[in-house]
Parts: sequence; structure tokens; C-alpha cells
Amino acid sequence: MKKVILCLLAMGIFSFSGCSYKTEIINYSDLPGPGNEDYSTVSMFRESKLYGSTRASPIQVNGVSLFRIGNGDCVTFKIPTGPSEITYSPEWKRVKFLSEKGKKYYFYLRVEPGNFTSEFRQLTEEEWNSKQKACKWVQLKKD
Repeated sequence: MKKVILCLLAMGIFSFSGCSYKTEIINYSDLPGPGNEDYSTVSMFRESKLYGSTRASPIQVNGVSLFRIGNGDCVTFKIPTGPSEITYSPEWKRVKFLSEKGKKYYFYLRVEPGNFTSEFRQLTEEEWNSKQKACKWVQLKKD
């Protein structure tokens, strides 16, 4: 009986981990196009965790929901220069900064159980270089 229960639990865990949602664009038209020269580049990493793996996390840029980032994914996208705000919208955690032409900015998201316990913050380039080694790169494109 114990073997049957353990087998069922293992099958449930494997099926649960295989159900993670993928990164997807919500508002494709709001991402700056390749012809726009007045932009900076943002790279974002969502840490891979069992909790929340079945839900892609919505990200807003300057008040517009642009995409959902999947569990363990890394994405890169462009934002216009000037005052910027990137928000992890389920918990309304936000980072405000001044986007400068040609600069690169790095962000990290860790989704945790409970109310407002997730971590969303800007990273230094050194922190980014160590964290992004564990991610799956995903290109933001319209499906």
C-alpha cells in the first residue's frame, strides 16, 4: 500500500512540474520595435520554484501589462528611455528607475507562497551574471 501511495505522489509531482505555463506576450504592440533607436534593454529572470510553477507571472511596464514570465525563464526586451516602472502585478511590487539610452537593466523575480512575500528587484550586472546561468532563455514573440 505504501508503494502505491508513493508512486501516486511521485506521478502527481512529475505531472505538476510538467504543467508550468510558458512565457507569453500580452500586449505585443506596446513593445518598442527594432526601428526605435531611443531605448534601453531590460533582462528579467524568474527563479524556478515548485510553488507557482503552474502560473506565468504578469509583468507591467509603465502601467501596461506586456507579458507573463514563466517559471525559470529569462527574457530580454526594450523599453523607451525616460522614467520607467516595472511591476510584478499580482503583488504590485514595483521598481522605478530612469531608463537611459543604450543602457542595460537587470531584474529578478522569485514567486513565494503567501501574501506579498515574493521578491522582485533590480540586480547589478554581477548579480545578473551569476543568477542568469540557471535560466531558460525565451524570446518574446507574438504567437
